[in-house]
Amino acid sequence: LASINRVAFYAIDASGLADSGSFSVARGPVEVSTGASPAREDAWSPGSSSGRRADMQSSLRMLAAQTGGLALVNSRQFDKALGELAGDFTSYYSIGFETNAEAGAEAEPARLEVSVDRKGARVRHRRSYRFKDSDEIAADRTSSALAVGAESNRLKARLEIGETRPAAGGKRLVVPISIQIPLAEIAVQAQGREHTGQLSVFFATGRNKLPDGPVRKAVFPVRIPNDEILAAMGRILDYRLDLEMPPGKGRIAIGIRDDLDPQLSTVTVDVDLPSAGSSR
Repeated sequence: LASINRVAFYAIDASGLADSGSFSVARGPVEVSTGASPAREDAWSPGSSSGRRADMQSSLRMLAAQTGGLALVNSRQFDKALGELAGDFTSYYSIGFETNAEAGAEAEPARLEVSVDRKGARVRHRRSYRFKDSDEIAADRTSSALAVGAESNRLKARLEIGETRPAAGGKRLVVPISIQIPLAEIAVQAQGREHTGQLSVFFATGRNKLPDGPVRKAVFPVRIPNDEILAAMGRILDYRLDLEMPPGKGRIAIGIRDDLDPQLSTVTVDVDLPSAGSSR
């Protein structure tokens, strides 16, 4: 994920600042969140296990090497590490290239090698790359719309905000939104007794240009009986979603992709939400 987003890790192991003999093992329950059910394990200090320290340092080296960064372990010379980091931002090359990968192959990671003819030169770079798929690109563009409020609305979509209500827990608000799109702007294709299409909707919320969570996605099918296709061209599709947001000023960004004609439309709306104890 770091390589996809051109992030380089600069990993510094601070355990070299202390004498390992001065540490003791801290035993006791520690809550560990793995994204699934909470687990419990014993805490350990940097000097409690040479094997664990070696594993940690190996992980730091791997993160740095794979992303083109630097790793400094078992050292007190932080000025050297930070100096090299600062130097990287003033002496680097950006290389662009075009691949001849077959369709669909962009989702697979590919090894990346960079070499130079200059004698004595040493190159650091990302070890692999993968192009973002269509959903990742749409999510990025929706995040950009949230940050800068930019719109590119080929589908002529409109957003309407409904009456808010307190969310479970009382600290956030449920914000109903209505996404309205002229049916005539959506691509459909004949399939048996109906014309079908599909919209993928990406939505993000945030304050001060920063998202308050990941971009989420919903898929809405479009189905029109063949004998209604002409009359349907004058209709407006109305899709409804409930978003949760904190009170105060914020922004909602919606990215809408017609999956038969995959150009992303983005729409934003700024809101000033009441406190959770009231509604409007």
